[in-house]
Amino acid sequence: MVNKKFIKRFIASLLVLIVFLVGIFFLVLSNGGGGKSDKQDNTKTETVTKPLVIDFLKSYFTKKKPGSNRSDYKKYMTDSAYNYQVMLEEEPMLKYRTQNMRNFKYKSSKVYLGQDDNVVFVTVKYSSDAYQKDPDVSSSNKISSVNENSLKLTYIQDKNTGKWLIDECELVSLDPVED
Repeated sequence: MVNKKFIKRFIASLLVLIVFLVGIFFLVLSNGGGGKSDKQDNTKTETVTKPLVIDFLKSYFTKKKPGSNRSDYKKYMTDSAYNYQVMLEEEPMLKYRTQNMRNFKYKSSKVYLGQDDNVVFVTVKYSSDAYQKDPDVSSSNKISSVNENSLKLTYIQDKNTGKWLIDECELVSLDPVED
């Protein structure tokens, strides 16, 4: 008799627990999935963040050949800044200097975030391969090198989306910025 009473209480408790868990499950679903996801959108913050800058630098400095990564870094820039970068990349002198360069890869960067005016200074290291002749046409000697550039990035916050976008990207002469 005690066993039947115990089993009935156990089953009743189990049913209450299941109803409780199902209720929590539907509550979480109705709130859009619960808490924050593991991967946050770095572009929707109060100020420009270091991870946002580094994400841009990785997409900007990693490319198979000059101009092949435009769609990767476009999402980090305003339309005017993007169009200006494309214009710079299409300059005949730059195209001539970089026509035999391939395999650009971001290595590291030192980032200095400005306090008030959403200006960021960065020193970026990246590697690239240079060829004596056009690598698409013939096999030639490859020279690998590590290069360093310093940039001044000016950000603005998009009024519609709240995302931080680069409004100006300037090559500057800086001593490497220390962390």
